[in-house]
Amino acid sequence: MGIEKTMKNIITSLVIMVFSFNSHSVELDMSKLTVETALSFESKGKYSEALDIWEYLAKTDSKAAVSAGLLHHTGQGTQTDYKKAMEFYLKAFPENGDAINNIGVMYRDGLGVAKNRKVAYLLFLTIHMEGMGTESTIIRANRNLRKEIHELTEKEKNEALCSTLPDLLAYVKNEGKTKLVKNKDIIKIRNLEWWLPDELAHYECSPSDSIFNLSLIHI
Repeated sequence: MGIEKTMKNIITSLVIMVFSFNSHSVELDMSKLTVETALSFESKGKYSEALDIWEYLAKTDSKAAVSAGLLHHTGQGTQTDYKKAMEFYLKAFPENGDAINNIGVMYRDGLGVAKNRKVAYLLFLTIHMEGMGTESTIIRANRNLRKEIHELTEKEKNEALCSTLPDLLAYVKNEGKTKLVKNKDIIKIRNLEWWLPDELAHYECSPSDSIFNLSLIHI
C-alpha cells in the first residue's frame, strides 16, 4: 500500500508539472487529472489551474461541481461570478449537502439571485433535518439555520413552513424563473415527519400561503 501511495503521489506530481507548462493548452489530456490533482493545485495556491480541473470533473462529480462553484463564488483563481457559481452548485443540487448550503447562502445574501431568506431558511433546515453531507457541512448549515430562526419573524417562518419540498426544489432549480404547479395533496413542510408531535401546533397554513413570487396553478 505504501508503494502504491508513493507511485500515486509521483504520478500526480508529474501531471501537475505537465499542466503547469501547458496551462494555456486545450490539448492537455484532462482524463488524467483527478480530484487529488486539483486539491494539490489548491494547496499551492494555484486556484486557476484547480478551477480548470474542477470544471472538467464537474461533468460527472458533484463534489467537483461544488468546488468549481465555490471558486467562482469567492473569486479565487477567477473573477467573482455568482451566476457561474450558481450554475455549478445546481449541477450538484439537491443531492449534495454543500451545494444546498451554498445555494442557501446565495439566497440569504442575494448573490446572483433575488434575495429570499425564507428559501434560505428552508434549504438550511433541509440539511439539518435530513443530516445531509459531512459533519462540517451540517455544522455550517446549522449555524446558518440558527441565524435565520433568530432573525426571521414568526410570520415569515410560518409562510416558509407552509410551502412544500417539491415547490422549493422547482424554485431553486429554475432560479425562481418558472411557474409552479401546486398540488393541494402534497404534504407541507410543517407536516413532514421531521417534527415532534405538536411541535408546530401554533403554525397554521391558509390556502394562499406561498413564499414564492410566482403565479401558482392549483390542481
